[in-house]
Amino acid sequence: MRFRLLYIVLLFLSAWTISNAQLDSTVATKNGKVLVHSISGGIYVSTFVLLNELWYSGYDRSAFHFFNDSKEWLQIDKAGHMHAGYFIAANVLYPSYKLAGYDNKKATYLAMSVAWVYQATIEVLDGFSLKWGASWSDLVANSIGVGLAGTQQLHWGEQRILLKYSSYSVDYSNDPIVLARAENLYGTGSAERLLKDYNGITYWASANLHSFGLKSPKWLNLAVGYGAEGMLGGFQNTWSSNGMQYDYNHIQRRRQFYLSPDLDFTKIKIKGKAWKVVAPILNIFKFPAPALEMSSEGLKGHWIFF
Repeated sequence: MRFRLLYIVLLFLSAWTISNAQLDSTVATKNGKVLVHSISGGIYVSTFVLLNELWYSGYDRSAFHFFNDSKEWLQIDKAGHMHAGYFIAANVLYPSYKLAGYDNKKATYLAMSVAWVYQATIEVLDGFSLKWGASWSDLVANSIGVGLAGTQQLHWGEQRILLKYSSYSVDYSNDPIVLARAENLYGTGSAERLLKDYNGITYWASANLHSFGLKSPKWLNLAVGYGAEGMLGGFQNTWSSNGMQYDYNHIQRRRQFYLSPDLDFTKIKIKGKAWKVVAPILNIFKFPAPALEMSSEGLKGHWIFF
């Protein structure tokens, strides 16, 4: 879950990058390249120094080691790593390097390389932590997300398939023991739960239909989503608390697949510089819309799904 702390930071960094890319075209010079590299380097160093001091310093260290977490959380966390890698490369770094004056190819390779190193550094910090460990599956997921951003930019010169995020608040109030477990895992506040609760998070691959040659509005996308529910632990629903052992494996851990229409806000033509800033930020999130859900319980529909 540590990448979510970075995700929040990067969300605001993305807004800063997009704003500057749209409102300031004077940076595309040699000095601009130095400026962008200095800013990205400074953010890289300061972020990981702070993360190391504020997070990892509170846990026991160990020799560098790997930990196999590939089967945890029904791979929702891996989808999150893909999304984060895509987000950093496509939404943060690529616009920055284009702003600095690099052509599409160089900006793409720079964005892919720096995004991959950025996430790999987290695995290094994990690897020296006794509580966790570096994860090969995390590195693979990171690479898929970064690769999706870069491949599209190199092949099409645009992002036709967007990786998006959505979340809703899960109600655990029916069982006080489950509620206490959820609060321990995912936090107590609504905003914290929306970012941390794997049971309420869905990751989407949202394809623009018009870009693939279909006769449809330019802003219309079709999204495929992946989520899961019933998770009260990484591998299974058992835990201990205050000397008590709890076994809640009767709660089924279930994968969920979704199909839903979506919007590409950057394809909606609205005049004004403000919209050019807002639209790419909105594209980070899946637009609420009707959805079909397929799971082990069968097929069901949602009038509106977040």
